[in-house]
Amino acid sequence: MAKPQIKKVKKDSKGVTYYFSDDDGIMCVDIDVEPGVKSVVFQERQCASKWKSCYSRFLLRNVKKQFPDVERLIISGECIYTIDISNMMFPNVKEVIVKDNDSYEPGPYLMTAKDTNDGRKFCLLNTFCSDAGSVIDLKDVTEISSYAFEGCMAGKIINCKDVLIIDNSSFCGYPASMCENSYKDGALVFENMLVDIDAGAEHVTISEEVTISTSKWFNLSNVKEIVFQKMSTIPLVNGPNFNGTITINDDSFIPAQRDIDKIIRHIHCSAFKVTESNKQICAVDGVIYSKDKKILLAYPRHRCGDFVIPDGTEIIYDNAFAYSDITSVKIPDSVYRIKTDAFSNCEKLKRIGFNKTITDYSKYGDIGIFYGCQSLEPFTIPSHIETLGISMFFGCNTTEIRLQEGIKRLDANSIFLWTRDSLDDELIIPSTLQVIESRIIRPGQHKIRVKSRTPAGLVNAVTNTSSYTNNDGVAGPFVITLTIEEDGKEYVFYIPRFLSLETSKNLDNFFNMYSPSAMSEEYMDSLYEDTPCLYVKQDTALELYHLTGKQFYKDFLKKSKNSIIKRYFDRGQEKEIIDFLQFGFFASSSLDKFRKIADEREMSILSAYILEEQKKKAPKTTTKFTICFTI
Repeated sequence: MAKPQIKKVKKDSKGVTYYFSDDDGIMCVDIDVEPGVKSVVFQERQCASKWKSCYSRFLLRNVKKQFPDVERLIISGECIYTIDISNMMFPNVKEVIVKDNDSYEPGPYLMTAKDTNDGRKFCLLNTFCSDAGSVIDLKDVTEISSYAFEGCMAGKIINCKDVLIIDNSSFCGYPASMCENSYKDGALVFENMLVDIDAGAEHVTISEEVTISTSKWFNLSNVKEIVFQKMSTIPLVNGPNFNGTITINDDSFIPAQRDIDKIIRHIHCSAFKVTESNKQICAVDGVIYSKDKKILLAYPRHRCGDFVIPDGTEIIYDNAFAYSDITSVKIPDSVYRIKTDAFSNCEKLKRIGFNKTITDYSKYGDIGIFYGCQSLEPFTIPSHIETLGISMFFGCNTTEIRLQEGIKRLDANSIFLWTRDSLDDELIIPSTLQVIESRIIRPGQHKIRVKSRTPAGLVNAVTNTSSYTNNDGVAGPFVITLTIEEDGKEYVFYIPRFLSLETSKNLDNFFNMYSPSAMSEEYMDSLYEDTPCLYVKQDTALELYHLTGKQFYKDFLKKSKNSIIKRYFDRGQEKEIIDFLQFGFFASSSLDKFRKIADEREMSILSAYILEEQKKKAPKTTTKFTICFTI
């Protein structure tokens, strides 16, 4: 970190020098204290300008200096905004004196204060380096700030009941956390406050008295088992590297099921154990179920491999497998309900064995069941499944999920349809599909085939009704090819991908309700006029001309030639320029101009193409010979 620039220096009469990074002497960023000085004053400063804030700040935590002779800190004035210091700077402070300031509390520690309905409460900033025999009293302290106990030698902390917030670094550098004798059953606990877990312990027990812990992530890499005497303490232990067993020795009644859900899925582990005396939940093969084993509540997140859900299970609960390392799952026919996000974000899940019981996942499955499972191998939805629920496979964008005859409804964001080999391949829609609730077809999938009537929502799913003022960043294709089979005939329709919402809805309703033979060719040809901006209209007309060869598209392109060619040059689209020049819309003088621009912009391929075209158009020269005969 760069050392702050010093703009002002002030030395008081007691041997303390303050260094400020501003001209008004408000921001103190360094300090020097002469040997033997017992007191340091943090004094509010007055601004030279009445328009500036006068709150003084003492930002000294990163100053690597130590003043062991200082025993008192004096805070003077109501406009002291911040005092940020390390315990190591003033290790032997025994008293903080406060004058004319309600934001700090006098006493043996540095604490900020605020008045609440429950009285005056404190945030502990510094304990300084208290002696080994001293006791830290946290009465009325509700918050412990970062590094508050750094270097503090006190081995006892009392009156912790009011503490509500502990910063993740509050006890960093606390000597007691480095001494094995301070730990009991692998945990460092002061009254109800969990401070640390022994990184070397294999078995750890969290006592039922614990109600709060530091928010830091404990090192649990060597721990094989954590025993919780009270289920509610599970969320107090944070540690992503834990790969052992969670044992719940609590049989107390928890009335709200949602509380049980949040508790048991908070920590990552490889297996669960539950005391037999618990009347609400049990563990079978490391997985937590309701006591009657009908509801699967929680699968251990760090358990890898395949899992066959036991027959007799009826409900897979919310988030039961979420974020777990499971690689495949087989769901038995006894399961009739799968709840919200049950398998969401299982990044290693490759295969799903669906049961034959659930046919309608909008009714018997909740939202986002397999949301975000990015490793799923390509698979086909079984024919007995008629409805996919909301966001059922949302976020599984890398996987080709195929539909087959039997599917009837796709709810909003339920699936992402595309042809894996090439987006130029046709996406075949099953004839049984009746309703599509949202855009579930990948942008760029531009060839669709259906039989007889299209499902309600299909046109809305493949068109884009966003409003564009220009098509910067809008990628093609700009035309959807819809093929409808009816009575042995094929009807091919070219639909602009960018349409107004009203036109998209009208088309969707028509193809869902009426025979394709009733569609007006003239109406279809006019749809490009409905595109949201000129540039999209131009690119749409260009594609439509290549697909249909109809002259009126070419006429429109010719009228728009200058706008189109300028746009291509502005974007450096060399290939598009060459393709457009092949229409022959431009005279030789224009080609000269384009070749000059191409040379300036180092478009060598375009320059060579124009030069070749100019040679082809140049008039052929002839040489006249006169033969003289002499008689």
